[in-house]
Amino acid sequence: MDASILNEDIVIGIEEDIHMRQQRPALFTNDQYMNLSSSFRIFKHQIQDKVDVHCHEFYELAFVTAGTGKQIVNGNPSIIEKGTMFFLTPADFHEIIPNQDSVIHLYNLIFSGDMINNQVTELLFSVRRSYIHCFEDHQYIRMRSDWDRIWEEAQVSKVGAQMILQGAIERVLIDLYRECHTQGSSPESRMSKNATDTLLRNSTIYIQHRFRESITLEQVAKHYGLSPNYFSECFKQVLGISFQNYVVNTRLDFAKSLLKVSNMTITEICLSSGFNTLSHFEKMFKKKFSVTPKSYRSHHSIDL
Repeated sequence: MDASILNEDIVIGIEEDIHMRQQRPALFTNDQYMNLSSSFRIFKHQIQDKVDVHCHEFYELAFVTAGTGKQIVNGNPSIIEKGTMFFLTPADFHEIIPNQDSVIHLYNLIFSGDMINNQVTELLFSVRRSYIHCFEDHQYIRMRSDWDRIWEEAQVSKVGAQMILQGAIERVLIDLYRECHTQGSSPESRMSKNATDTLLRNSTIYIQHRFRESITLEQVAKHYGLSPNYFSECFKQVLGISFQNYVVNTRLDFAKSLLKVSNMTITEICLSSGFNTLSHFEKMFKKKFSVTPKSYRSHHSIDL
């Protein structure tokens, strides 16, 4: 065999592999972005170039103070502009594309689950929804004031700063929830009324952090100090779905979004979403969405 041809094939293969790796959503980890001594960090960003698709091990809350562009969250595009606030969980991934000749200015807050109390957590996850809203006029002024205060308190160590920060973060999250909450629905009426229900709803957050890994009912039950059988029965009773189906649905929703916005192979998407075998992934995907992953991609991929 001609060595020059062999070398050329190797180079092409390496280039294709590099290109494919560049298309994979990056995972921003706690080790990379969080301080060991704190449950949160806040940044001021100026975005003038595209921020490629990525996901996080932590929660992200952001507030835009200037500029315009587009954000794609889990494959769903939306406009971002002055006053836009959005909240993302570890189960979400997104990318940001500024408009031409526009620079997006935003506050960016990342934090772990222990930064907000259980009541706020339960409110936010009483229903599954996307949290993004544009605050305008007097609402923008009030929200901008809250974010300015969060920034100021985070820069210096004053007595009670942690309590002020937690209160301010919870307040803006509740304001965002109120604006995104669909009229006529009442998640509060479905919220837990006892400690067991609260614990079970919190277990869905545990799943969101770990669905890409091998996660078992026994593992989660042990984490919350319950027997597997009791945990399984209560999970289905409170949430209306079995533990296993909840995990599978979370993985499938994540995979479906990746099919829209990434150039990853279907095998890579399968593994990145927490499935161990391609055959099982394709079977479950078709069962839920009535279409194969390949067919779904051909009809729903987003051309950026």
